[in-house]
Amino acid sequence: MESAHPSDQPLSEGAIGRGYFLQIPPELRLVIYQSYLDDHRRVHNSRQPTNGHLRLLLTCHQVYDEAKEIFHRYVSLRNEREIEAFLSCVGDERAVRVTFADVANDGRVEQSRAAYRMPISGLHSALWKMKRLQHLRVFAYEATPFLNLYQVSRTRWTLQSEEAMYPGGCPAHLLSYELYVNPEAKVQLLERIPPHELKSLRLSGSCQLLREQQTPALRCLTINGVTGSYFDQRRFDDCFQGAMLESFVYGMGHRLGFEIRNHHLQSLVSGARPQHLRKLVLLGCSRLTSEVITGCLSQLNALEYLAMSLVTVDELRCNFVAALPPTVTTFKLTITNAWYSIPLIKEERLLCETIENSVLVRTPSLIVLRFHFRTLLMGENARAKRWQRIGDDTRVNLVLGPWESSETL
Repeated sequence: MESAHPSDQPLSEGAIGRGYFLQIPPELRLVIYQSYLDDHRRVHNSRQPTNGHLRLLLTCHQVYDEAKEIFHRYVSLRNEREIEAFLSCVGDERAVRVTFADVANDGRVEQSRAAYRMPISGLHSALWKMKRLQHLRVFAYEATPFLNLYQVSRTRWTLQSEEAMYPGGCPAHLLSYELYVNPEAKVQLLERIPPHELKSLRLSGSCQLLREQQTPALRCLTINGVTGSYFDQRRFDDCFQGAMLESFVYGMGHRLGFEIRNHHLQSLVSGARPQHLRKLVLLGCSRLTSEVITGCLSQLNALEYLAMSLVTVDELRCNFVAALPPTVTTFKLTITNAWYSIPLIKEERLLCETIENSVLVRTPSLIVLRFHFRTLLMGENARAKRWQRIGDDTRVNLVLGPWESSETL
């Protein structure tokens, strides 16, 4: 945990840049501080951000006084050393300001039949001090260099992810709960985290619910790198009851990951849910049939963002592109085939023709288009060049080629 307080040494290198920055209106500087923090805590490749944002507070007294209220709302605890530093250096008054926390969860608790089982790590004590925490992201615990290894070796323990963070229950009203854990990490989901006020939920690891949960406030659900068989035969609207999703993002994320199926997609558009869903991302899907995709798209009359990466196996009978809702402004599509299956060239060609004759010339024009088809199809009659020319004429943001890596999961 880094401590930040402005240095009293005279400014030298970079002083001119700082002087110019301090001349802009203070309300703009506050926007810049917030933008800097938002960019700093962005997750890349499931790696936990650091507390490096606090270094900016060392620039000068004025920056410290202006930015501290914003920067002290966020903390990242990556190991036991940073947890201990937070507990010893951050007082209750400052800890209660934290609204956004990234933590590495060791997950181990003492194996006991007592109602309160002591976690191995001190993370639970740090989280208990964050009474106003709203956004919690949990990452894999890669090392335990500062734990008492002798004590740990003599203690019988069990893995209980949420109990290790909140053995006595969660004192905060979380709005978002995101897991960036390893595929083999076992998580008994929403056992200690209150589900009723959650607006955003991201799942990874070997997740399972001990019981169906009421999640009336849930609006954004992301599933990436979830392993195990828990969700295979369960519908999302049964697992997360009452949720009115505005965004659903799925990525297999692991070679043994959970594969989304027809009944999962159908559960997203059951009841009144089509009136709410505005963003749908489906990456690496090989078990969805074109018929179900077509039927679901025809019901999503509020959809604005659609990104699909489909892997065909033995069918592509229905032209789901023709069912694209008129509300869509961003459309991304990749079609490939499984290595053991025969490419469905004829069906893929029909999708290309529908895109060219319907999607590219739609009025009003779509704003963002990303397409990745096999080279054979894009080379037929100079299709790629023709699409780019149409895109230029209609001023559409059109890019041909792989786009999946740009999707943030």
